[in-house]
Amino acid sequence: MHGEEREERRCDVVIAPDVRLPSTSRLLILSDLHIADLGPGDLFAGRDEVFLAMLARETADIDAVVLNGDVLDHLHVADNARIERAHPRTVAALRELSQRLPVIMLIGNHDNEALARQAFPEMAFHHALAVGDVLITHGHQFDLHWNGDKQSHFAARFHAALEHYLRLPIRLPFRDYVNIPNGVIHRLFFRYTQALRLYGSVKRAVGDPAPYERWQRIDRFWSRGQWGDLGNIYDEALVYLESTGARWRTLVVGHSHQPGVVPRHSGHTYVNSGSWCLGDASFVRLRDGEARVFDALSGEEYGDERYRALHAAVELPDMAGWFRRYYRGFFRYDLAAIERDFPSDIPERGFTGVRGKARPAGDKPGDEQHGRQHQLAG
Repeated sequence: MHGEEREERRCDVVIAPDVRLPSTSRLLILSDLHIADLGPGDLFAGRDEVFLAMLARETADIDAVVLNGDVLDHLHVADNARIERAHPRTVAALRELSQRLPVIMLIGNHDNEALARQAFPEMAFHHALAVGDVLITHGHQFDLHWNGDKQSHFAARFHAALEHYLRLPIRLPFRDYVNIPNGVIHRLFFRYTQALRLYGSVKRAVGDPAPYERWQRIDRFWSRGQWGDLGNIYDEALVYLESTGARWRTLVVGHSHQPGVVPRHSGHTYVNSGSWCLGDASFVRLRDGEARVFDALSGEEYGDERYRALHAAVELPDMAGWFRRYYRGFFRYDLAAIERDFPSDIPERGFTGVRGKARPAGDKPGDEQHGRQHQLAG
């Protein structure tokens, strides 16, 4: 699986903007706050002060704010009162913001539109926004592994409960979330998928290819997720974006929590606003049709750093290949080898295992790099 090679295929996603703004609009775009009740699923816990400071700084000279999905995490807590008790100042600030500026909320897969309307009656609710030739939508439409059914909801709740119980992130990519439980679960999950592969191979030999194809989907999900394409949404979004020709020059999404701006040879640009989860805090400034992504704590700017491995002139390993390269037995991993193969020039993030720097934002005070120190869990 090579980074630049994508088989010729089509994306069946159809996105029709239900609201439009002038191409000259100055916007602040935020996504994936996941504000809940401080229990399992509250990935925003501990970010209130940073968020409030960012709002005060970034809303002084703009035309509107776009909340691009997964704001109040109603998938985990379908109760506005509980969420507000946990984060009273943040909820109040969002209400006050919607009274002095236009605020557009684009519905994500963790949002309940009816409950969101009750919480924020002054906001406008839509699913996709066009700003000139910039298209903004949450991005779950491109996730090959989220279909919104009961199984997807159960998996999301179970994952949140597991992280809450362990008080450590259990997620991809491993290079960003290095801790002992995550390493153990990675290895156990690999063993499980190898059993799926064996079972699928047997079934395919007797004329039933479905189990083997299921294993292939799981393996692709995991291996691409290790290098920044969580849910395969980046790959799917590129197919969609480049199939639109000149209609959309830039696509701004969230959902995968992987901040970055990726210019393409086709002239299109993929933008991901990142998240406010597990120590992260990122946002998008849109000015004159140009989207830039910043870290709210350091002021540093994200480029394509988190996506370079997906376009590298090296073969990306599948799941078995990843473990052959980087697993050293007894739930130990060769982090130096991961860093050497896929250097990560990004602002330091919470729970990060591979650390680097991004270029400073040109319009922020000072030129120094503001590295944030985090204790490496495990």
